[in-house]
Amino acid sequence: MVEWVWQHPSKSKITKTRLGFLRGSRGLGAPRSVKRKLVEMLEMVNLEPFKQLQLSVTFTSEDIHNIGRGLGVRYSSANCETRALETFAALEKEVTLATSKCFICEYELYPEEEGEAEEVVGCYHEDCEMCCHSTCLLDHFRTMREDDEEEVTCSRECPDCQRALEWTLLTQHHEKKAKSRKRKGEKGKQSKKKTRSPETETHEGNVNDIRVSSSSSYNSDGWFENELENDDDDKETSRCNELIDLTED
Repeated sequence: MVEWVWQHPSKSKITKTRLGFLRGSRGLGAPRSVKRKLVEMLEMVNLEPFKQLQLSVTFTSEDIHNIGRGLGVRYSSANCETRALETFAALEKEVTLATSKCFICEYELYPEEEGEAEEVVGCYHEDCEMCCHSTCLLDHFRTMREDDEEEVTCSRECPDCQRALEWTLLTQHHEKKAKSRKRKGEKGKQSKKKTRSPETETHEGNVNDIRVSSSSSYNSDGWFENELENDDDDKETSRCNELIDLTED
């Protein structure tokens, strides 16, 4: 939701009127310029309902962060930080479906049985592959808290690498992959172009040769030359037969 609103500030109901004053502002550059998008982001995190989420604006480039620092009050009113882009690589780690088990309860993260699967979270540190159910991790955090601490905490240690984990950074980055199952007897209906075998091509070629050799050419008199020649031959033969008969008489 946040990303879509940031990409379409003039269409969202949240920012359409509240950020309308930025349209005619000079010095912010084009609609897609870095400076203008930074201003829109810093304004967004201070609007409802985003303000209640206590979002952090993370810069992956120190040069871009310096542009944000130069925005004055807008920057100071937002929670900003700089993180290297490589630190987000762990959020894109993939877990093999067959071997993925919860680090805490050791049950499968994505059971094959149909039904709504539990939310899965994982450690976002690059060299840690801890993955577990969100409910298991929450129970683990509760057992690790002190008696005088509040029920809900923002940060705890990872049960595997023992480094700090923040709930705001835990994301559901492991998604269940749908298995492609083919039913028995079902085949994809795809039109395949049939290839002709050499024997078929040779046979068709012979037929074409026969047709060409036996074809008659049409002359200007409306007769086929081959047929005309055959008629002449028949007439000549009949004449010879008549001569023979006359001789015998």
